[in-house]
Amino acid sequence: STTGLNLSDAQKTQLVKDFNKFKVASITPVIVDAETKIGKVTYATITTPAFYNDIAREATKKAALKAGIENVSIISEPVAAGLYYSRTKKINGKVLVYDLGGGTLDCSIIDIDGDKVEVQGSRGDSFGGTDFDSKLFDLINLEYKKNKGTDVSSNLANFKKTLQLRIEGYKKTLDFESSVKAVVTGDSGPANIIINTSDFKESLEEYIVKSEMILE
Repeated sequence: STTGLNLSDAQKTQLVKDFNKFKVASITPVIVDAETKIGKVTYATITTPAFYNDIAREATKKAALKAGIENVSIISEPVAAGLYYSRTKKINGKVLVYDLGGGTLDCSIIDIDGDKVEVQGSRGDSFGGTDFDSKLFDLINLEYKKNKGTDVSSNLANFKKTLQLRIEGYKKTLDFESSVKAVVTGDSGPANIIINTSDFKESLEEYIVKSEMILE
């Protein structure tokens, strides 16, 4: 979104171009995966975060067209949630949609009246699951450092990528267990580490507080 940014017309144009490249790269694998299961995809409805402005929504639509979709509809994620609940749960009235994704949090109040869904207001922030992953990785690195006296790797960013699937698994385990045990092999060899749920929750405190402020 370019809202609130002091950008020249040239900068805005470049920002949209960069956004398009990113969206094409992210949409194309989804199309390929879908077509292996249901055949050629020519029509799609794409949901976008509540905070997307007209520029971002139009850029998303153009990216989908470039990726091979012939007919594209764009709706916001809270509207999509409202339509789902109105049709499957027969819910009507005002509803709070709490949408915590990989990189954003959107909280929206929507009014559902059958198939009519109106967004009354939205607030959000730029944090999500990837930030939780980073906090968990920091704890892993801290525990490794306690064992070996060094960081798990001289290139933490790359090492985090190699652990990504395991980090996802650790997060799920910490949802219902008090701790998770693992053997992590870094630059200084393998180390037995333990991550406690209480420590993980404490590391997420800033996001919990931000979330509560948005809801208020």
